[in-house]
This record gives sequence, C-alpha cells and structure tokens, in this order.
Amino acid sequence: ALKLKTIVRGDAPTSLATTGLYRREPWESQCFCNNFSHEAINGDSWGPSLFLSTDAGVLLIDDGQPEIAVFDKTLQIKQMHVLEMLDLLLTRVDKGEATCHL
Repeated sequence: ALKLKTIVRGDAPTSLATTGLYRREPWESQCFCNNFSHEAINGDSWGPSLFLSTDAGVLLIDDGQPEIAVFDKTLQIKQMHVLEMLDLLLTRVDKGEATCHL
C-alpha cells in the first residue's frame, strides 16, 4: 500500500488520469475540431476567439461566426503570442533564410 506522504509528494499515481495512456503532456496537441479544412501551424487565444496560423494564412476564429482572414498565405507565421491587455499580436515569421519578428 502507498503511504499518504508518497501520494502528497506527487511520487505516486492517484488515478488513471495521471498514469499510462491517459496521461498527456501540456504540449501535446488535442483535437477539438475534426472537420477543419486547413493545416494548423500554431495559434493563441484572444478573448473568446482564436488566432490560428494555417497553410491558408492567419485566421481569426470565433464560435458560431465565419472565419476571418487576418493575413493571407504569403505570411507564414511560425510562432505567435497575443498580449490581450495591450491588444498586441507578437509573431515570428520565416522569410526565406532570414527570420523576422513583427
């Protein structure tokens, strides 16, 4: 039997959610929309909406609303981060061999 100190210390699994096949790392992708027509590269939330960089460009997605194209596919964003308090979108873009930041 496991001692309470071992469980509290975090050295012992306490449920199926923390062991085996059911355990997921925070960076693992999770499918929440299986009929999305584009390949997602990355994204970040903006309030209730989602900025999503795809093979078709950058889209703003809001539940129940049509997708809004923010940038076309000529701008391939590799990383993005939304600073909601400043209304600012930080991006990392690869342009050929050079990398630039917007």
